[in-house]
Amino acid sequence: MKFFLILFFFFSYNGLIHGQSVTDLIRGEDNSLTENLTSETIEKVSGSRRILVITNNNSSFDRGDFVTLVLANELAVRGLVAKLDQQKAAFKITKIYSIPLWKTIRDGIEVKVIRGDDSYFNKKDDEEDANALADSSAIQSEEDLYNNTTLLEEDVVIEDKSKRVIQTDNVVTLNYGFLTAQDTAGESTNYTHPNLNWMYQLQDNIWGEFGLGFNNVNDYPTAGLTTTLASYTFRVKYAFATPFFTYTLPYVGFQIRKASSESAGVRADGESTSDPTDADLANEVALVEALEENQVVFGVTILKRLVPGWFARLDLGTDIINLGIGLEF
Repeated sequence: MKFFLILFFFFSYNGLIHGQSVTDLIRGEDNSLTENLTSETIEKVSGSRRILVITNNNSSFDRGDFVTLVLANELAVRGLVAKLDQQKAAFKITKIYSIPLWKTIRDGIEVKVIRGDDSYFNKKDDEEDANALADSSAIQSEEDLYNNTTLLEEDVVIEDKSKRVIQTDNVVTLNYGFLTAQDTAGESTNYTHPNLNWMYQLQDNIWGEFGLGFNNVNDYPTAGLTTTLASYTFRVKYAFATPFFTYTLPYVGFQIRKASSESAGVRADGESTSDPTDADLANEVALVEALEENQVVFGVTILKRLVPGWFARLDLGTDIINLGIGLEF
């Protein structure tokens, strides 16, 4: 029953992102307004040229802002600030004003920044070309915020060297899991097992992951005692893009389980030699050791994008069943 509830809640959630329309350009001859704009630097351009890492040294914008970049006194591109980390930001292009200027964007160049409405900025290009460009590149729906291919495909032919379905290198998730181990009767049972996982993209779509989890097992190995169960899991995964803003990552890995109980096998002060017996104490130690296991594991991880930068996570594997939430960076 727990398994089906996890599946129901995971796939029934739909993150809502509301697109912001871009104001039509006002034409004119005067581009002197750039003198009043802040300057930032392009630090990195993705292989697809759709994602930029840009400085935010002047606090020019915040996460979630729509921002326009100006080059050579002309509007170049407009986009969404998807993530902000101290003095750097991830900027996703959603509209191109000038294809020639867009093609000149490279690491290290300085750009002027317009935060929010850019309709006051004048542009000298032909009106028909500007309107055609705006129609072909503007976000049309919520899905375009997630779409890695919707960007002037009919007008621009650029070699995309990156085949990644998830563009970022790191995903960290905090999870609430169920781990199968034996109880005091030697039967299999599920223990709640909170855990933290860090995924790193080793190569395009190939991920390495380290997972660390802990839980306390009460009244184990005997009534009144507590055993701490820790898991250390290493996984290798391959990512596939799947429907409904999800990513499916089959994995293989290795899990190490360690168990410890300070009181197991130790006779308390004041106890007689017959209560508990030496055999009972030895059995307590054996039960704790029985929780320890080294095993090869298999399974699948499903990531569902909620909003830019955030995922819901579901793990179905021989090592653990997990439900969690994660952040990419």
